[in-house]
Amino acid sequence: MSGHSIEAGSIGIAAMGEGMGGRNLQLLVGDVRRGYLRRALPPPWLIPLLGAVGLAWSAWSGAWLAPLAVYSIVSSGACMHWSRRLRPGPPGWRTLAVLLILWWQAHPGPGYATVLLLVAIACAVQALLQVAAAIRFAARLDRCARALDQGRLMRLLPAEARQDVHAWQAGDDSKTAQLALVVHLAVLHAALGKSAPASERLGTGLAA
Repeated sequence: MSGHSIEAGSIGIAAMGEGMGGRNLQLLVGDVRRGYLRRALPPPWLIPLLGAVGLAWSAWSGAWLAPLAVYSIVSSGACMHWSRRLRPGPPGWRTLAVLLILWWQAHPGPGYATVLLLVAIACAVQALLQVAAAIRFAARLDRCARALDQGRLMRLLPAEARQDVHAWQAGDDSKTAQLALVVHLAVLHAALGKSAPASERLGTGLAA
């Protein structure tokens, strides 16, 4: 919400140039690309934080392969499932893999180093591919959003929001922040609907 509050100020400034004859509703759409990435991928600070935890573990234990493998597993899981973080499911293979690595670190056997290194590389590649796919998909959503004209934008909104939009177009800025959020989410959902097959392949939904 704070991001949309910041955008609301720039919307109000930009809207002054539209004149009182009617503001362009696209001013309320916001940055669809950034909005999608914020919901689909973990925040930029999370992966470095996980890395710092891994480094601390490595310094404490004197080993580096197990912390590296666990870091890669957890980081790739965050990238793959961030959009579904509010709908947690039962523990998956990543949880079992982390537990197995913790046990294996205390009881290393043949192939220990090779397996952990391969796991770390595979999970890192998976995370990078997911991030790249999300960035491409976000750009596609942004193009879909920018292609919507004012009439189609209005049809996406509930009746109460349409009334507020008419007031905003007439110069009433009292609900600009709320309208920016409603319009942004409506456009984002519409663009996701247009790109449904790609969205299903990515496995990226929306989380607040």
